[in-house]
Amino acid sequence: MVAAVRRRATPQTLAGLIRGSGVWELMRARGIENTGHNVVIYRDEAGQDLMHSAQGIPVEIGAEVREAFVDDDQLICTRTPGGRTVSIRHIGRIEGLHVAYSAIHAHVRIHGLPLAGPYWEYYGHWSDDPDRFETTVSFALLD
Repeated sequence: MVAAVRRRATPQTLAGLIRGSGVWELMRARGIENTGHNVVIYRDEAGQDLMHSAQGIPVEIGAEVREAFVDDDQLICTRTPGGRTVSIRHIGRIEGLHVAYSAIHAHVRIHGLPLAGPYWEYYGHWSDDPDRFETTVSFALLD
């Protein structure tokens, strides 16, 4: 389960939207227990990923929570898609995350795996050493 805020992001606005989402303050105000992991879900139903969309795509910026809660006008209870996925774990600076995305796209192309649209990033616990930061990138696959 993920407590999240909905936004529309472009490559230029994403970092600011994540930093300014306010999701942690909203969870604290509601007493929602979390695991300490940030999650960004890219709702890519139109088949365009964030890097190739001038108008941006819908994103859900949030944190993993321990149990479901009732949505309100600011905070939603959502989840990453179920079913088949393809994932890769990137260890290192966020600026190098494009390498993980390239690897996933190469893998699905080589193996003929059909992407379903939504994809997400699951961030490991914070590290003061940016070279040790962990991010898992996952894409839903068509069944």
